[in-house]
Amino acid sequence: MSSATGGLTIDGEFYGAIRADKVAKGVRFLSRRTDLTLSQLAGHMEANPGNLEIFDAPGNLSVRTQDDITLENAGGKVKVDNRRGNVNVRFSVAPKEDIEIDNASAGITLSLPESSSFEIVADCHSGDIDSEFQSDSLKLTPGTKSGDSHLEGKYGSGRGPKIILKTSYGPISIHKTS
Repeated sequence: MSSATGGLTIDGEFYGAIRADKVAKGVRFLSRRTDLTLSQLAGHMEANPGNLEIFDAPGNLSVRTQDDITLENAGGKVKVDNRRGNVNVRFSVAPKEDIEIDNASAGITLSLPESSSFEIVADCHSGDIDSEFQSDSLKLTPGTKSGDSHLEGKYGSGRGPKIILKTSYGPISIHKTS
């Protein structure tokens, strides 16, 4: 589907790729494995078995799935609940809304512009946390005997969104976008 002025709803089990481009009133995709709500899609979305990619979603985004997820340039609140798939979220401009990513049995990679301001709480069970963002108010507690890592604090000069990252049996990596 391409360039819809209304919304797009997909309900049921599908095999093969599902693609959508530029859906003004948002996307709703519901299946046994995936529950996705986008309030607006200015770019491209593609769902394949085991993989979900979303580019340029200026509104709020909520997804629950068991796939690898790639999300670039979300503009609203981001809520991801995932199992057994890596989550890669990248912002080319500093996020203004809250970000919550909960993953199990896989890693989380979050890339933000260096100019971002944010408050973060990140917890990793049986995995490491690696952050390119450094600040006196960011406190990293590296893996203990149990393998748990924790990062908490604020970064930047302004008031930014709250970022909550949780995963188990996979790392959390926080990078500066180039």
